[in-house]
Amino acid sequence: MARRARRTAGENIAEYLQEEGRDLVTKTEVEEFLRGVDTVRDGAERVEARLKGLEQRVKDGSVKDGSVKDGSVKDGGAKGTL
Repeated sequence: MARRARRTAGENIAEYLQEEGRDLVTKTEVEEFLRGVDTVRDGAERVEARLKGLEQRVKDGSVKDGSVKDGSVKDGGAKGTL
């Protein structure tokens, strides 16, 4: 009986803090936030990989003044998606 009362009280407090007091976020809100974090992290990793590739091309001498010798980037890379 005491365990059930303790569990019920804990559930009621958690519900109050989530719904009434807005002091806690819901599981759905946490999951949505984490999906956003994953999206940003994936984008940052793609940018990092692209920058590393461009740095290597600069070191190899295939990039000068914002253009690539093979013609794949003509405007310094300002266009396109990451």
